[in-house]
Order: sequence, then C-alpha cells, then structure tokens
Amino acid sequence: TLSEHATVDVGVVTGNNGFFVLNQQQVEEFDVADFVVPLVGRSSQLSGTVLRKKELDSLAKEGKPVYLLHLSEHSLDDFTPGLRRMIAEGEDRGVQRGYKCSIREPWYNVPAVWEPDCFFFRQIYDFPRVVINKAAATSTDTIHRVRCTAPVAKIASNLYTHMTTASAEIEGRSYGGGVLELEPTEAERLLVPRVLNGAMPIEEADRLVRAGRLEEVLEHNDKIVLQ
Repeated sequence: TLSEHATVDVGVVTGNNGFFVLNQQQVEEFDVADFVVPLVGRSSQLSGTVLRKKELDSLAKEGKPVYLLHLSEHSLDDFTPGLRRMIAEGEDRGVQRGYKCSIREPWYNVPAVWEPDCFFFRQIYDFPRVVINKAAATSTDTIHRVRCTAPVAKIASNLYTHMTTASAEIEGRSYGGGVLELEPTEAERLLVPRVLNGAMPIEEADRLVRAGRLEEVLEHNDKIVLQ
C-alpha cells in the first residue's frame, strides 16, 4: 500500500478561504507579502506531475488566489498597519465567528501550515494524480498533502500505473457526475509497487501529462513497472 512509502494528510483548513486565501492585488493592498506562503487552492492549478514555482508566479500574475495568510509564526508587534486593517475588516464581516476560527486563539492563526513533498488529488475525474511540490507551496483541504519516506520522484512516478487506478476505484467513493473521492486513509490504502524502480522519469511523465497523453504514461509503466 502507499502507506509503506508515504503518509497522506488533509490540506490546510483555514476556516474561511475567502479571508485567508489571497491574490497578488490583495497582498499588495494590505502589505502582507511577509505574512503569506505559496498556496495551491484548486486541483486545476496542478496540470502536470510536477508543480514549479514559475507556474505559481504565472498564476499570481493572472490574479489567481495563490497565497495563504500565515500568521502563527509572527508576533503582533510584527504586524503592518495594512495587516491590522485587514484583520479589523475581517472581524467586521464576522470571520472570527465561524466555527474553525472561533475555536482558535487568536482566530487568525491558521494551524498545520506545512510544505508537503507531493500533492494528491482528493477528487479524481481521470486518475489519482500525484504532483511533486517544487514550488515550496502548501494546499487547502481540497487537495491532500503527502510526506514521503522514500525518494519523492520514485514514489510519484511508480504511482502512474493502471494498478493504482483500479485500486482507487475500490478504495474511493463515487458521488456521481464522474467524480471519485479519496480521503487520506483511503489514499494510503492504494496499491503501489513494493519496489520503486523502472518507471518513466517524472519529468518525461510531466511533459506527456501536460500534453494530454496520460494514457501513454500509464501504458509505459504497466509494461516496465508491473510486468
């Protein structure tokens, strides 16, 4: 099972993505560049098998929300006037009264913000996609986070087989509309090769997946890894 090579955990639970997830314009408006970390908020932002910093930078230029307000490592004395104004505006909107925010002290300190080795799609429409994190980013709870106990590239590349696909159909839950969902414990039960060896190099897999040729990656790895 995947749990022999890695652990899967949920993404960051902010309590209010509308407040904590920011775009570049908001970062500049509230002067919080020193108080944010890179973020993946949607699976559509993961188009290949590797996420690189330049991709998030490009999304930021397009105005996409790819920053997470992360204040737990800062003291109140560090806060800029803009950040204080942002918090006050959030309180005016009642953000602090939401359940997750209301049980935190202070309410704006989002916990469990850490950088995973890989991202794992929670909702699947074609394949249980694993994406290596080379952007020093974290993710919201729409995407799982993976910590690896074996070489990251070997784990990711060896997951791209039809065996893992079939395993996902067994372990996951279908909610209709052609979407399959895997929670962390279900993802950890996916069948993967015990010996991680021989799969298509992850950079080549990345090129093919981005070109819409996922099936070629799976067929190659079926022959090399499984047979």
